[in-house]
Amino acid sequence: MFVLRSRRTLESRQNMDDDKITMLEEELRKAKAVAIEAERGYEEVRSVCCLWFLSTFLLLLLLWIFSAFVFSFVFATEEIQTYTLNYSAAENKDIFEMQT
Repeated sequence: MFVLRSRRTLESRQNMDDDKITMLEEELRKAKAVAIEAERGYEEVRSVCCLWFLSTFLLLLLLWIFSAFVFSFVFATEEIQTYTLNYSAAENKDIFEMQT
């Protein structure tokens, strides 16, 4: 009788432990699914941020190149105008000297 009661008690504990193991395995499965979904979300956000950073960097680089081009064009135009004015002044001076 004592042995039978002990056996039932052990079987009952084993059943409870099996149920607990099953429940914990299910929780683990759910936690893994949540972790995988979070990882996907992280990767998606990271890729969007990388694309945003890269596009911003390229836009700033193009803006810098364009401003350097415009500055060099304006500077070259001013040099040409100065040269033309100086040349015209020298030419006018030569013409004036020839007339006198």
